[in-house]
Amino acid sequence: MFHPFKWSNKTAAWTIFLLAMTLRLLFILPKGNGIAVPIRDQNTYYALGRAIVDDGYLGPPTNQLVGPYYEFREKHPPPLGAIPEYRQKLMDRFDKEQYYYGVIKWGHPTSMFEPLYPLFSAGAYLVFGDRFFWHRFVLAIMSAGTCLFVYGIGRRLFNENTGRIAGLISAFYPYFIFYTVFLMSETFAIFFLAGAVYYFVRLKDEPGIKFAILFGLWLGLAFLNRSIILGLIPFFLLYLIFYDRKQFFPIFLSFLTFAMVILPWVYRNYRLQGEFILLSTRGGYNIWMRNNPYFYEDELKVLGIEIPQAMLDNLKYKEYFDFPVFSPEQNELERNRILTQEGMKFIRANPGFYAFLCWERFKTIIGFQGALTQGLIYIIVGILTFGIIFPSAFIAFFINPKQWRDTLPLIVVFLYFVGVYSLTHDGIRYRLPADPYIIILASFLFWRILDRSLQVRKSTSLQVKNHDSEP
Repeated sequence: MFHPFKWSNKTAAWTIFLLAMTLRLLFILPKGNGIAVPIRDQNTYYALGRAIVDDGYLGPPTNQLVGPYYEFREKHPPPLGAIPEYRQKLMDRFDKEQYYYGVIKWGHPTSMFEPLYPLFSAGAYLVFGDRFFWHRFVLAIMSAGTCLFVYGIGRRLFNENTGRIAGLISAFYPYFIFYTVFLMSETFAIFFLAGAVYYFVRLKDEPGIKFAILFGLWLGLAFLNRSIILGLIPFFLLYLIFYDRKQFFPIFLSFLTFAMVILPWVYRNYRLQGEFILLSTRGGYNIWMRNNPYFYEDELKVLGIEIPQAMLDNLKYKEYFDFPVFSPEQNELERNRILTQEGMKFIRANPGFYAFLCWERFKTIIGFQGALTQGLIYIIVGILTFGIIFPSAFIAFFINPKQWRDTLPLIVVFLYFVGVYSLTHDGIRYRLPADPYIIILASFLFWRILDRSLQVRKSTSLQVKNHDSEP
């Protein structure tokens, strides 16, 4: 009988990978070489890649009016009123001043964007040009590879069957499939963090030079794609120390490897900015933007978020809504600091409003619909996937206290992403790097239910057989 739980490990791994790859190819094939809409951040990553190729630096390109995304927007301008008047005026001002987000000058290198995905964008453009199917093909391979990491983490933390269920769920998981068509850094973020967590588990169980280096390498690559994971590093370090205090050298080696991986980027930024910085310089703009309801009121409407007019009328420090006027001498670090200070001042002046926004961001992040995923079909798919996986993961965690020592990292990674982005930036896509870990926990619960049902069925069959054999 063809039974997935009786396959060899190698057969299971290949089946998960090929199934995942097939589903992703079926999803990206209809798009061909065309661009995916809504465009969102795709044009930014494309422009950054073109700047690396055409201008030789990571930053806004010298020529902004080039490429298929620009051409698409020229041919398909947004309907009148689609962009809030407030934001349109600000965008026009940025274009007139020739600044990205009012922070970085066109035609100049920047520290605002982590380098890994722009480097991929540049490499893909050099090899494939604007044939975007092949860009997506690479993302599909990485997404299928994520399913193997999920399988590996599940089988090592729990058992082989839990790993197989988790790998199969990841292969079919609609959010992972969906983002292979969008040329943004989401698939990279999911893939490299999954690799880091996989080798973290290997290092925990088999401390040694090999897995120490691999953990540090993958953690460094994940950081070079999303520097926000910096907040997880103290947890990983302390966890490994308390898990086995005798294994100091492998722990030290892993974080030394991490430091060596990110060192070229940190040194480059020091040479560019004259200061030691780890996080991207995008934080100030994000704080200012995501606490300004007038800037993204169109997205709030799409998400069904209504801010009471009385709350808006009672806001303090309304000067915040006027984007600062910077002098040409103020570089991106100074502009980032000013925007951060303005954002924090506004939050302190309006703690209730900030709490309201955080609650709405939280509901969006753990919800089923985002700016890219609107409609009944997304609600149904979300309920049938994340809507089941999310509560099942926490049930699995709490009913299995004997394994809390091993499963704690899975919960911490998920809560970290949900918590950080609830405070800063809404959107389902920012949660996705953490979804593999609740899939693994949920899969353990699914396996326990399935295993017990099989045992009951087997016991019932034996009782019937014994009863029939009685004279």
